[in-house]
Amino acid sequence: MVVANLDQAATQPQLPVESELLIEEKGVARFATLNRPRVLNCINLSMLQALAESYERWEGDDSVGFIVLKGAGRVFCAGGDLKMFYGLGKLDESWKVMVYVKYWLDYHIATFKKPLVALWHGLVMGGGAGLSVTGTFRVATEKTIFAMPEAALGLHTDCGASYWLSHLGGSLGEFLSLTGHRLDGAEMYACGLATHFVPLQSLPDLEKRLAELPSGDEEAVRAVIDSFHSPAPISATSILHKREAMDRIFSKDSIEDIVQALVIFGDHLHLDMTYFFKS
Repeated sequence: MVVANLDQAATQPQLPVESELLIEEKGVARFATLNRPRVLNCINLSMLQALAESYERWEGDDSVGFIVLKGAGRVFCAGGDLKMFYGLGKLDESWKVMVYVKYWLDYHIATFKKPLVALWHGLVMGGGAGLSVTGTFRVATEKTIFAMPEAALGLHTDCGASYWLSHLGGSLGEFLSLTGHRLDGAEMYACGLATHFVPLQSLPDLEKRLAELPSGDEEAVRAVIDSFHSPAPISATSILHKREAMDRIFSKDSIEDIVQALVIFGDHLHLDMTYFFKS
C-alpha cells in the first residue's frame, strides 16, 4: 500500500487535502478535480498523496464504477510544482518521497482496473500528462495544449513518458521530449495522445451524461464519450505535416547526431530551434 510508504512526508507542512483535490460522488462515478488554479494546478506532494490514497481506495470499492479527472479553472495541469520541489531539496531529502509517490501513482494509473477518464482542457504538461495519459479515455478540446517542457528546464522527461512517447510512431516522441514543442487538441487526437476530441462548450454536458451512467462498464463509458466526439482537422501549419523531416532528424542514435542533422535538415521543420541548441 502506498499509504504505508508516506510516513516520511507527514512532517512536511501541507495544506488540507480538500484544498488540493476536490472529490465529488455522482452515482457510480467519482470526479476528482485538481484544485490549485492559481498555479495552473501544478502538482505538489499533498495533491499526489490525496490522489494516490483515493485511487487505491476506489479501485477496491465495488460501489465505484469509474473515475473522471479534471482541473479547476482554465487548465488541466501544468505539471509538477518545480518551485516546491526545489525547496524540498534544499531542506532535506523529502523530495524523494514526492518522486516515489508520483511514480507509484503513474504506475497505478497505468494498471488501474476501472475506466479512467481525463478531461484535458487548457494546459496538459509534464507530470500533468503523466497523471492521465495512460488512462482509458483522454478527452482533448480546441483549447488544450500539450507539451513536455522538461528539457528546456535542464531536466528530462519522466513520469512514464519514455514509454508512451515511444508509442506515438516514428520519431514524434523523441521530437516532443527533446524540444518541448507544443501540440494543440486536434494534433493530440491526430497523433494518438488523446482518444477523443470534444468541443470545450460540450464538456459540462459530457460530465452530466457520465454522472448518469448506472455502471462503470467500459463500453458504456466509451459510448457516452463517443456521442460527444467531434474531431477537428489539424491546421495547415501543424508539425504533424512534417513527419518525414522529423523522422529523418530525430531518429538518430545520439543527441550529437540529432544536432548535426538539425544543422543540415532543420530548415525543413520551419521551427525556431535556437532554444534547443542552447539547452
